[in-house]
Amino acid sequence: MRTCRGRTWGRSADAIDRVIGQNKPEAKSGIHVEVSGQVRTMRESFNGLYSGIGLAVILVFLLMVINFQSWLDR
Repeated sequence: MRTCRGRTWGRSADAIDRVIGQNKPEAKSGIHVEVSGQVRTMRESFNGLYSGIGLAVILVFLLMVINFQSWLDR
C-alpha cells in the first residue's frame, strides 16, 4: 500500500476519489461513500475562494464600465 507522504492534500484526495470511483458500489446496495474531514473543509474553502474571486472580477469590470461609461475598450 502506498503512503501519502510528500503529497499535498489535494493530490491525496484526488487519488482517494479515483479509487472510490473505480470501486463504486451499485446504487441499489444502499452504500454511500463520502470523503470528509479536512478534505471536505479544503474543498469548501477553495469553492468559496473561487466564487469570491469570480465575483470580484465581475464587480471590478462593472466599476470600470461605470467610470469609463462604455462597455468596450475604445
